[in-house]
Amino acid sequence: MSGALIALLCSILINFLANVFSVVIEFILITQAMMPTDVFKGVLDIDTELFTQWLPYVNWFVPLDYAVLLFGTFLDAYASLIIFLYFKRIIRSIFSGGSITKIIAEFLK
Repeated sequence: MSGALIALLCSILINFLANVFSVVIEFILITQAMMPTDVFKGVLDIDTELFTQWLPYVNWFVPLDYAVLLFGTFLDAYASLIIFLYFKRIIRSIFSGGSITKIIAEFLK
């Protein structure tokens, strides 16, 4: 008798949870249907932009692939300079103790 009662309570609980989740999912779907499909469709539609029609002509005068390569090289060189300056500062702070280390520290300035 108690096993049947537990099974009945579990069945009621499962049906209740299924109905609650079904209501939540239906509410989400109704809300999604009321929302606009794409807010930025006109803004982010690259194929209809005027600039994409002129891009081959601009690229003939200013090669964009080379400009991107040059900018990336500049960023690599600048990052290397910053890393070198911090490394030099660390080495200088380590070797600023004795007489030979002072010479090395002055050399690294």
